[in-house]
Amino acid sequence: MQEAVRARYPDATHLLAPSVVNMSSVPVFLRSLAEQVMRGVYAKAAEAMPPGLNVADYVIILLDWDGKVSKRYNAHKISAAPLLTLIDGDGVMRGVHQGVDLTSAALTMLDGIAPSTAPPDDRGA
Repeated sequence: MQEAVRARYPDATHLLAPSVVNMSSVPVFLRSLAEQVMRGVYAKAAEAMPPGLNVADYVIILLDWDGKVSKRYNAHKISAAPLLTLIDGDGVMRGVHQGVDLTSAALTMLDGIAPSTAPPDDRGA
């Protein structure tokens, strides 16, 4: 999904696409291990970044240790189907989709509120 969204919205100053990971079920004594795993995920995503881009602007992984963010946006049963929530710059939820095809859902939601910032030849499907 990230690749398709970035093809249409390549500039992180126009669109942030963070991933929120609900870590509330991780026992306290395993948190350091969980953080190591997430650092590995971040490093892997960073390696895939095109040169010249600041990884911190494009790979945003937020660890929700107490589950408050996940609860606020009604993210439950995501092990069965991931949840995508589109939140505008004012913090208003503009779209929600839970299911396997997050790419189409994300692009459809974004098309409804934000014009693509990619040059016409570079727009992904």
